[in-house]
Amino acid sequence: MDRQTILNSLDIRTFYVSELSSLKTNGDNKAIALCPLHEDTNPSLSVNLSTGQWNCLAGCGGGSVFDFYMKRHGCDYRTAFNALADRAGLKASPASKIVDTYPYRDTEGKVLFEVVRYEPKSFRQRRPDNKGGWIWNLQGIELVPFNLQAVIPAKSVLIVEGEKDVLSLKGIGLVATCSAMGAGKWRKEYNQWFRGKKVAILPDNDEPGRKHAEQVARSLHGIAESVKVVEIPGLPPKGDVSDWIQAGGTCEQLLEFMKNTPAYDLSESPDIGGGQLDNAVFTPLSALQRGADLRTIECCIEWCIDRLLPKQSITLLHGRGGIGKTWVCLVLADSISRGIPFMGLDTQKMSVVFIDFENSLPVLVDRIRKIGADDVLFWHNANEEMKPPKLDSLDAEAYKHLPKGSLLVFDTLRASQSKDENNSQDMAVIMSKLKDLRDMDFTILLLHHTPKGNDRTYKGSTAILDLADHVLSLHKVKKGNPEGGEVEDEDDQECLYRLGTKDKTRYEPFHVFMAFDKERGFVKAEDPDELDLQGIYHFLKEKPRLNQGNIFELAKDELDIKSKGKVISLLKKGEGRYWTSTREGKAVFYQAIGCVHVSDPIYRTDGQINPTLLEPVRDFRTDDQTNTPETLDGSQLSNCLAPYWTERTDEVIEVLDLSEEAL
Repeated sequence: MDRQTILNSLDIRTFYVSELSSLKTNGDNKAIALCPLHEDTNPSLSVNLSTGQWNCLAGCGGGSVFDFYMKRHGCDYRTAFNALADRAGLKASPASKIVDTYPYRDTEGKVLFEVVRYEPKSFRQRRPDNKGGWIWNLQGIELVPFNLQAVIPAKSVLIVEGEKDVLSLKGIGLVATCSAMGAGKWRKEYNQWFRGKKVAILPDNDEPGRKHAEQVARSLHGIAESVKVVEIPGLPPKGDVSDWIQAGGTCEQLLEFMKNTPAYDLSESPDIGGGQLDNAVFTPLSALQRGADLRTIECCIEWCIDRLLPKQSITLLHGRGGIGKTWVCLVLADSISRGIPFMGLDTQKMSVVFIDFENSLPVLVDRIRKIGADDVLFWHNANEEMKPPKLDSLDAEAYKHLPKGSLLVFDTLRASQSKDENNSQDMAVIMSKLKDLRDMDFTILLLHHTPKGNDRTYKGSTAILDLADHVLSLHKVKKGNPEGGEVEDEDDQECLYRLGTKDKTRYEPFHVFMAFDKERGFVKAEDPDELDLQGIYHFLKEKPRLNQGNIFELAKDELDIKSKGKVISLLKKGEGRYWTSTREGKAVFYQAIGCVHVSDPIYRTDGQINPTLLEPVRDFRTDDQTNTPETLDGSQLSNCLAPYWTERTDEVIEVLDLSEEAL
């Protein structure tokens, strides 16, 4: 059974109704609700009741119905999969039970990650979240061999396929180790721990076990003092050293097998990969992963700054010289290093290294005094002990030894390397160096200049854009026209700064507006569109059902917005925050969030029945719930949403008007 089978059988509408008591449908299989993932007072969660996709406009994330279940219930993917299969009436796999955990520790004994063994037999990996819980992936973790603290002082080490085998050998007095995730997962970086040691590899009695032993032997050849691949006599098919020990095998017997096994001879070993993979970690085929396997990996996009700066990415921030890129990044670095909001956006606290090739020490110190940035680590050109190395130099390897998982801010691309920024081959080399850092779990923020005469794009080769993950632009905008052209008067007080996506992103477009304070640097500013959004919201509160044409006419007359494209842009921007939309045929109608549509008055001010309402009402709620045609005279006010209808009465009641406030 796979995900699609569950989705095909799951009643998605019923699922979300049961999970979200505030859910309100909006036509076209769309719905909104108060988001249960944060304290929500204004519905910010949108749901597609056809596909199950959801999105929180307040920043809690989005994704599939599986993602929603995991976040809503704080569980892992396996639990969500089985729970949704159960709701879909499908028989999920038997619930897995944890039967053992194998901690992988660093040289000082700190747990880096664990391998978790389940019954029925399966394995998963998890890492500490530093809050007493676990994150079920190994993203950004330094992988080490199992039982490392015992391996380091040992002169002779056995290498086996699994953690259970390591513990079995420990039980008979021998030091052993293995790599995480089983056969075929030996990594070249493990080799350092076996330099100068005598190594014996004990393969499982099957083809994957023999291939794994061969790969490890080739990898350690010339690094370890000696390498032997020891075949244990009498092992059953698929048997391993644990089976052999359980059957009565002893330490003395195993040492005798090792003594009688010749040293590994690379010249006589199978020619894996045509001789091109000496010291290889994997054969190409063994390194590939199926999409179905990748889909089960519980990793997601994380943000250093919510929706603005993605974690483990190369982000290019361009702006003209002198516009304030360094100021912005100092404020940004200070916020992330302390885990405090940046321009009202949540941040993830992490180590920040600011690598400054541009500014003199007095300028840098002056700005730090104004901003703070006490917890940011600075590596600047005036550093007498060691200047930051250029990215195209051999010394650039030093960046790999900075605190793992850090945000590295390079100020600027031009100053941080010696190549030609207009040459695509040169820039491909530089961006490749940054990509290596990104793949080691660093986040890269690369400041860059714009060409003369255009402050809305980056300068140099297209390779810079092609190899970046995310591009931000910092430029000035007019308050009344934030999407307009360049600002000619740099001293114009009616200007703001826009910081946001431009040219390219692998994520979602997003931006913020800022103002500049000479003492504090950049500070949050209100979105210039906010007043117009509130104006349209006011129209919809006054007249609950308006289409685009109606709204454009009102915006032109009352908000002085002449462009229909601007109105359409505002309608998209306010969707889900200020209003919702429904499509009826070719027309799209908008209704303010939180408003109730109220019918015309039943009675006129003279007490007579409104003649326009004497026609029978069909398909509305009536007192006997039968949808029988009935005039509004003496009936309940069926046009109002529950619980606002009135009880049936034969008396004439005075209803002059029903306002939203009265409801």
